[in-house]
Amino acid sequence: KSFETLNLASFFIYSSLTILLLTIVNPLVEIFFGPDRSLPFFSTILICINFYLNNQRELLLTFKSSLGLYWEDRKRPIAEGLTNLIVSIVLGRYMGFDGIIIGTIVTNVCINLAIEPLVIIHNGLRTSALWYYLSITGRFLLSMAVAAISLYLASFVPFDGIAGLLSRAIIAIAVTAAAFYLVYRKDENARAIFRTLRIAFSKKRNPQ
Repeated sequence: KSFETLNLASFFIYSSLTILLLTIVNPLVEIFFGPDRSLPFFSTILICINFYLNNQRELLLTFKSSLGLYWEDRKRPIAEGLTNLIVSIVLGRYMGFDGIIIGTIVTNVCINLAIEPLVIIHNGLRTSALWYYLSITGRFLLSMAVAAISLYLASFVPFDGIAGLLSRAIIAIAVTAAAFYLVYRKDENARAIFRTLRIAFSKKRNPQ
């Protein structure tokens, strides 16, 4: 139960950051470093996806350490290194920078996120990992849909500069919060997260 709740909390945090990053990163770079330093939009998408996938693994790695499941996970790092090296070299040769990022994404999806849940959930928590695979797939698709809506709405911002950057950030945050509320407002784990936050903030306001 704790794993499920923390997994949802991790999704809320890193999905929100990914959507915000995707919406504002190029305008941010253009403001502070110039338009010639911004990356192509496809490269930006790949970087954001890689950021999302890497951070979604953090909870798995934390539970692996807590449960001491190093022996059960001993073969994964070898497969991870070989897959990342081979795919990145092959795709990098034909696609350059994008190919290297794609190689890392393929490794995360096909090796890390395929094997680590089995090790932690099946061996450590003694339950089926099917729900985890279904949830991360659905949540990834939800994140991409929310990101697309945020980018679409942000494209109507009529001005650039700091004001435009802040406007795009507000749009991304508002759209993400509204979408997650609509989808998860009746979810038991989401309610547990909100209860914990309310208690934490109430203690800060009333430290006695």
